[in-house]
Amino acid sequence: IGDQSAGKSSVLEAISGVQLLRGTGVVTRAPIELRLSNSQETTCQASVEADGVPGWEGPCESVGEALNATMRALPGLKPSQRGARRGITEDVVHLRVTAPGAPELTLVDLPGLARVATEGQRPDVPELTRRLSKTFIEPSQSI
Repeated sequence: IGDQSAGKSSVLEAISGVQLLRGTGVVTRAPIELRLSNSQETTCQASVEADGVPGWEGPCESVGEALNATMRALPGLKPSQRGARRGITEDVVHLRVTAPGAPELTLVDLPGLARVATEGQRPDVPELTRRLSKTFIEPSQSI
């Protein structure tokens, strides 16, 4: 949990070895649940899923592109619904990675905490980002 553009995604990339989203401004616009699992296979495989978006499966090298495409297609981020979400959504993107030697670990990348709404965002974006953070840190198994 941290401010927007504070490097949270970069830290999770370093821990997991999986490329997440890249860009400037608000990049992580939805919670991304990254589940790492050990595999007996010799290659790294990944899948990306979200409600209302076609799923994707393939090699880990292509997961960044698949994640970006899924993020753009989330129902809460479509231009016709921007008045309802204004660029941040509560829709969770599920990213699963199986690789040899990977730890059994789940990481969550959240949109950064907004102190004020920026132009084009709905006015309650600060509350939305706080609520998202609280939702993911409340379970007793979260650290």
